[in-house]
Amino acid sequence: RNLHAPTHPHPHHRHHPARPADHHTTPHRRLKLHHMTGLDQEILELVMKSRPLPPDILKNDHLDARKVSQGHWGDCAFVVTIKAAMGTDTGREFLLQGVREDPNGGYQVRLWDKGKPEWVAVKAALGEGVTTDGVPGGVGIPALYEAALLQRFGAVPVNGTSIQDIAEKILDRSTTGSSAVNIDTAVKGGNPVIALSINPPGNTSRVMPVVIRSGPGPDALAWSAQIPCGHGYEVLEVTPTQVVLRNPAGKDNRFDGAATNSSGGFYIDRSDYYGLFWGQVEIH
Repeated sequence: RNLHAPTHPHPHHRHHPARPADHHTTPHRRLKLHHMTGLDQEILELVMKSRPLPPDILKNDHLDARKVSQGHWGDCAFVVTIKAAMGTDTGREFLLQGVREDPNGGYQVRLWDKGKPEWVAVKAALGEGVTTDGVPGGVGIPALYEAALLQRFGAVPVNGTSIQDIAEKILDRSTTGSSAVNIDTAVKGGNPVIALSINPPGNTSRVMPVVIRSGPGPDALAWSAQIPCGHGYEVLEVTPTQVVLRNPAGKDNRFDGAATNSSGGFYIDRSDYYGLFWGQVEIH
């Protein structure tokens, strides 16, 4: 789901100001795109507004998932997967090993196609794509993976892509889906878990009401909020009565941003979790 759609402004949206030209950045380039059939004109225009790559991305980006936010793209499947991987030491190391400087300028990003590694040259980041706080222009390692995915596989980062597909292409990882996932065992065992919200037939509002909390226990602050239909969340923590979720749209999103804790997560009752989320994916 695209939670920052520019066609629907909201006071809690994150707005990125125009960035001044910087002669130290990689020259502004258009992305080389393949297999673009099926993308509508609006998405194509966002792609072509590519962002230049700042220097020293590998030194400046420490892969802190709390600083990563989904952009105006509806690519929650990609963002929630890469943020989940960033939550473990093994995942961070794997992602770092998959990026290297290109002697011809820009970076090379390792993706996987049916278990075989492929290195993709990235010369620019996607316009309106994923951002990382604290790095120049918001362009960090997640933005490199996002651009590489679209260049190599076409519409992979766009709405409708499965978590399984993304995990195989950026992590070379197997996944377990839905009924086979025990969130208590997975989270306590250190495996990232992603939950997909339901999309009930006939729900024209595209959101579902829920009470979210700023912390555990009866004294936590509570808000009436909304869960977008068909959207992916990270499962950060589980307790006997609650589940802690993190929205890939980041701390400034208009749905749950006010209630996030220091990890960027919020609490919902366990009964609400099982009522609102039909799909669970565990990344091994």
